[in-house]
Amino acid sequence: MKRKISIISLFIIPIVAVMIAQGAVSIGTLKISGADRTLEKNAVNMMSQTVENRKVILENKMLDQWSFVANERGTLSKSLKKTLQSGHMDMEEFLQNDDVQKEFLESVFSECVDVLQKNPVTGLYLILANEADTDQAAEYNGFFVRDSDLGHQSSTNTDLIMERGGKTLARTEGIPLDSAWTTKYSFLGNGMRKADDFFYQPYLAARSNSETAQKYLGYWAEPFVLEDHYMDNHKMIAYSVPISCDNTVFGVLGVEVSTSLLEEDFQVQELNQEQNAGYMLAVDLGDGTYRPISGKGNLYDLVERTGEKFRLLDQSQENFYQVENAKIGKQKVYATVHNMNLYSNHVPYKDTHWVLIGFETENAIFGAGRNIFTSMLVAVALGVLFGVLMVGILVGSVMRPIARLVDSVRGGVEGIHGFHKSGIREIDEIHAVVETLTDEQQQAEERIQEESKKYRMAVENSTDIFYTYDYAKQTLEIVNSKEMNGIWECAAHPEYTDDHLVHPDDRERLEELRRHCPEEFQVEFRIKFPGKENYQWVLLNGKDVFDSNNVRTKIVGNIRNIHERKIRELEYQRKERIDPVTWFYKLQQGMEKLENSRRNIPEGWMILLDVDHFTRMNERFGLIFGDMLMESLAKFLWEEFKGQKTIRIRSGADELLIWTEEKELAQIQKVLNCVRERFAGMIHQDMLSLTFACGMSSATQERTQILLNQTASALHKAKNFGRDLVIYQNEQVCTPMLFQPGEIVSMGWISQMSLVSLALNLFDKGGDMSILLDILAGRMAEAYPLGDIIITTLDDDYHANVLEYQWHREKQEVPLPEIVRYENEDYEAFLKNCDRISLQNLSEVCRNSPLFQPFLMEQGGVVLHMTDGGKYMGSILIFGLDAVSGLSEEQRKELKEIGMLIQNRLNQQRHDSYGNAKAEFLARMSHEIRTPMNGIMGMTEIALLDGQSQEKIIDCLRKIKGSSNYLLGLLNDILDMSKIESGRMQLVEDDFDLQQMLDNIKELFSARVEEKQLYYKEQIHLEHTGYLGDELRINQVLINLIGNAVKFTAEGGVICLTVRELSNTEKGADLFFSVRDNGIGISKEDQKRVFQSFEQADNRSSSRKQGNGLGLAISSRLVRLMGSEIALESELGEGSDFSFTLHLDFAKEQQADQEEKRENCMFDGAKVLIVEDNELNLEIIQTILSEYHIQTDSVVNGKQAVERMKETPEGTYDMILMDIMMPVMNGLEAAENIRGLEREDCRSIPIIAMSANAFEEDVKKSLASGMNGHLSKPLDIGKLEKTLQKYLK
Repeated sequence: MKRKISIISLFIIPIVAVMIAQGAVSIGTLKISGADRTLEKNAVNMMSQTVENRKVILENKMLDQWSFVANERGTLSKSLKKTLQSGHMDMEEFLQNDDVQKEFLESVFSECVDVLQKNPVTGLYLILANEADTDQAAEYNGFFVRDSDLGHQSSTNTDLIMERGGKTLARTEGIPLDSAWTTKYSFLGNGMRKADDFFYQPYLAARSNSETAQKYLGYWAEPFVLEDHYMDNHKMIAYSVPISCDNTVFGVLGVEVSTSLLEEDFQVQELNQEQNAGYMLAVDLGDGTYRPISGKGNLYDLVERTGEKFRLLDQSQENFYQVENAKIGKQKVYATVHNMNLYSNHVPYKDTHWVLIGFETENAIFGAGRNIFTSMLVAVALGVLFGVLMVGILVGSVMRPIARLVDSVRGGVEGIHGFHKSGIREIDEIHAVVETLTDEQQQAEERIQEESKKYRMAVENSTDIFYTYDYAKQTLEIVNSKEMNGIWECAAHPEYTDDHLVHPDDRERLEELRRHCPEEFQVEFRIKFPGKENYQWVLLNGKDVFDSNNVRTKIVGNIRNIHERKIRELEYQRKERIDPVTWFYKLQQGMEKLENSRRNIPEGWMILLDVDHFTRMNERFGLIFGDMLMESLAKFLWEEFKGQKTIRIRSGADELLIWTEEKELAQIQKVLNCVRERFAGMIHQDMLSLTFACGMSSATQERTQILLNQTASALHKAKNFGRDLVIYQNEQVCTPMLFQPGEIVSMGWISQMSLVSLALNLFDKGGDMSILLDILAGRMAEAYPLGDIIITTLDDDYHANVLEYQWHREKQEVPLPEIVRYENEDYEAFLKNCDRISLQNLSEVCRNSPLFQPFLMEQGGVVLHMTDGGKYMGSILIFGLDAVSGLSEEQRKELKEIGMLIQNRLNQQRHDSYGNAKAEFLARMSHEIRTPMNGIMGMTEIALLDGQSQEKIIDCLRKIKGSSNYLLGLLNDILDMSKIESGRMQLVEDDFDLQQMLDNIKELFSARVEEKQLYYKEQIHLEHTGYLGDELRINQVLINLIGNAVKFTAEGGVICLTVRELSNTEKGADLFFSVRDNGIGISKEDQKRVFQSFEQADNRSSSRKQGNGLGLAISSRLVRLMGSEIALESELGEGSDFSFTLHLDFAKEQQADQEEKRENCMFDGAKVLIVEDNELNLEIIQTILSEYHIQTDSVVNGKQAVERMKETPEGTYDMILMDIMMPVMNGLEAAENIRGLEREDCRSIPIIAMSANAFEEDVKKSLASGMNGHLSKPLDIGKLEKTLQKYLK
């Protein structure tokens, strides 16, 4: 047979071969000439030049515009010298003196703010060094000001923000404080935190390289957040320079540049107009790797995500690298690197080799050359297409056989079969294919119709399961189901067609569907898919398919999962019927249920419960509290009535209605008693009593409304007569009542609220903290397998860990100590292990700590620590939980949030208590001061009346003196308390006679004891009388304790002072002191507060309100300063016993009586200059000195005193008594000027301060100005006399 010829082979193949050969010659020529390599080299050089230009711009800006701060070092050094000169101190003192550092900061702050405003940086800071160990965490003085709007300068500095520094600095310049602001820098130590290097690196470098010029020690810090503060998201680089004075480095000065400002200098578009490039400022680590600092652009982001550092791989061209492991799509990323000359040679820093790197993609660099070759290939392809087109035109004339074939196809089946072969192979093959397809077309029509229906539904419901059931073959085809895809024979797999997988309650619905056999159907039911544990709601859709004879052949359809929608629908229906708090029926739905139930079984019991005082509790503790009570009561009823057929209805805010078919009354009463016991146990009964009253009525055939009225009548009687339970049928008389449901006001659906939300709502309303914690603990016990909760609070003043609250799942109180004393070292050891932020295991921090050992249970648990103002204030110990690692992240977060809420509530409670005590103290102080003032003013008026006798005037003066002494004692108490609380109280030990001191105390109280007809007795057992100690403070403590006993003991009462030696050694003895009375006593609750500042026992007796509330607080602090504690034993109405034990050394010399007689204290011939601006005070001191035969002169201010000393001959005066607060020139300046006069007597004359300023720092200032001593006003004659004896004898 002759081989058929193809038209395509005659024309197309030669033309295509010629075109391909031509393209190959062109491309080969370009390759041989190296044009592609030249293009690539030029592209690399252009990229390198662009990056180098950008490097020069950035380098100039960093060295010229941002390094300006180095020029300000000299100004700061000069300012410091002025500060040192004015304070007469050296650099060592400056580094140690916090106050002088603050003074220096105030002197330079304004100028530094001006420098910041004038320069293009986003912040300026100054950090002052101190004597702290740089390897340890420490705080440093200084300031840090940030410019939040660099493009805008405000004369009022509103564009600035203070990050660090004192409030005084911020107020001076009108700069607002940032949310993360603190007064001082807080650094963790050199090398401990990268964010602190901007200070430690230049500071330590300057100290270690004193010979190196500090201008070469500027340090560029890599991007960081200040102190890594969690509230600060401002990232920056910083330039820091050390600053020194007199060759001593005293701090670091620097500027910050935010990374966002730095990124503005990276003009990515100059590398690539589409910005598919990047700039990066990085550190060259020397081993071919680099660490990113900052940058911009898509490729910067890509490289930066590869890790903390990345590697550049050398390429054939100079300064051209490939970035390792970095691709964008399939393109490689290339880079060019240029060094930044930011540091001089041999600087003592690491990582000083900063570079600027430019990134571009493979296409951006090599794309031009590759595009040329691509264009050549396209040209070749176009040539080939052109040739094919020409061939098509040429063969048009031979296409007639093809046209004939088309006509035969148009003729249908007959036309196809009647076509005569053309002799051309391709045309004959086409005819054969068309003829075959035509034969198969009719067979495929029905299959296509079926598949089109099935897949149309699949498109519309892509998540559905599709099925086809074949009646003839008895097969089920399933599509789009992971578990059931395939064609299943129904005989072998009956589970797919019978009701085996359908929920039993829904099978009847499917049977009904089979019986009716509709052509199209839709039904909802529950099914358990193979491999699943739970039933799911589905919607079954189906439609019959008929053949051409209208015979039903198949069913096609889908199964749609509607579980979530159906659950929501059922939930909505349930919410319409169910009370959201108790999960009992709502009234209407419950009554319908009750009526239906009683139609079948009318006998049973109707029970109506009413929670006592519910409205009052709601008002006191909030709706959420009431909801939680009702929820728990309902839960107890559910659990205790379990197994009985009941209908439970919420009939009011505080009422629950229960219908039970249980016939045994004893069984119902037993259940109610169990519920009552569990309900009462929810809260400590000494804090709040939870009870409910109950009315019951037995049902036979009564109408439900009558039964309800009977139950309401029984409840009414139970409420009125205070009975727990009243049964209607057992009462002879029961006031008829109508059942009237009450309105329900609640939060609703609290079961869906998180523990944190519940706690927040509970604490928001207020109320007793223990009651709220009981409710919260009960809810926590439902969510966690906890056993016990202990809350402790720290009383730092008394070195005590106080039991604040305890809760136990078993409802049995555990005998725990109320207070645990601790030593400082125990507390410090605890704080080292205490993580105040995270949840900790009890075994890690509390198990071995003396602060917590008495509070610990046998089982393990976790602990949450609480703070107040950043200081530790207590802990929440939760026993029974697994170790912290056994809790999920969500559980740990929830427990921490609950702990935070408890902490905040306790802090608020403590602060409110302290504020109330302080307000009450101020009110008492007003009364206490007005009372003696009234006596002074009244007695003065009486003494000034005409015609008064000498005896009456003297009596008035004695009373004025008594009131004045009382007023002075009051002021001294306040002064002592201030000294103690500020840590300035110091003990002054000296030899004293204890027996003599006790005799003086007895004499002091004799008049007051006799006035109240008290019996005062002493039990003194001393082997020695001379001791070394602070006689004044011991005397003060005993006077306070005895004075309290006298004040609060009724007439005829007994007060006993006991002092005895417990044991002694060669050097000293342990002495026991006790003051016991049979007065009004102090309650256990108030015993915890009487030693606190401003507090008194909360007793309704008016006598208890006398006094200023400081005596016992001062006494307690003084005894603690002496190394002991005051113990208190007391009961209301029985009296009190205050006691303490001191260890005192024996006196060096037993002195009998060292008191000098006043008549021997005369100073004939002595002359004193008095400097006093107040005429009354001047008259008083002149009168007193005249009693000692002393001559006086006076001036009214410091300037006159200096002039008087200049004018008078040497030796004119033997002493100067100098007031401090005076006009023109104060006493301190006057003393310094007198000491500076070029006269021998001015340098040696005793100058004694007389001032109402009585604090320790006031005394120090007086001595620092050149004075010899300090006397406080009002003058103590004894102290004045001793001073005169010391300097005039």
